[in-house]
Amino acid sequence: MWVIKSVSRESDTYTIRNMVGGTYMSLTGSATNGTAIVGSQQAGDNQKWIIKKGTRSDMTYSRIQNKGNRSFIDLAGGAGANGTKVLGWQSTWDDSNTNQRWNFSSQSLTSAEVRTALDANPYLRSDFKSFVSDGMYLILSQARYQEIWRNSGLQSRRWREEVFDCDDFSFVYKGEVGKWGDSQFKATGFGILCGIMFGSSKQGAHAYNWMVKSGNHANIEFFEPQDNTFKDDPGYSAYFGVY
Repeated sequence: MWVIKSVSRESDTYTIRNMVGGTYMSLTGSATNGTAIVGSQQAGDNQKWIIKKGTRSDMTYSRIQNKGNRSFIDLAGGAGANGTKVLGWQSTWDDSNTNQRWNFSSQSLTSAEVRTALDANPYLRSDFKSFVSDGMYLILSQARYQEIWRNSGLQSRRWREEVFDCDDFSFVYKGEVGKWGDSQFKATGFGILCGIMFGSSKQGAHAYNWMVKSGNHANIEFFEPQDNTFKDDPGYSAYFGVY
């Protein structure tokens, strides 16, 4: 996965940073066809990329051109094997070469997009209030969230009134998600979505976690940190949340 960030005051221009390694996609100063694209620390125009939609009838793909030497990102030979090199290649924006066509799949949401998903959920009260701490959020799969829980030590904890009850489970789990991200990724500029909600029902009050579904990014789901389960209906109407 990559963090794609726009460059201030430069139209259609971005940096492309590897999330795990933290280095930026870079092309050396050479414009020679076949020049290797590598990861390096941010330095200048060789780490800046112009990203635009195709100019032919097929507008579903994008092309990526290096700002420094104007070469395009090319998948060597169009091969589909793991380890195929990605190279710089001279071309034009209307070239039909499929080796230089790229599609992007967003794995993140802005805080405003997360709020839109929240507002559409029926299990929030009309007076629901929330506190936002980050501007961009990575959305994980259910399987990943559950793996983090299994490695958190929470399964050995038991509910104890006031001492370690539902809100403590929720805050500790949110912290564990953050710790996992800190260990996994060297890139910065994003948070990992794991919210906390406080809700009420006729039976009483409860605290639990929530996330946006990784499939469509349009709906939220609820997570019980006491037993590692997901629910579409938490059984409570939320009046306050953080994320």
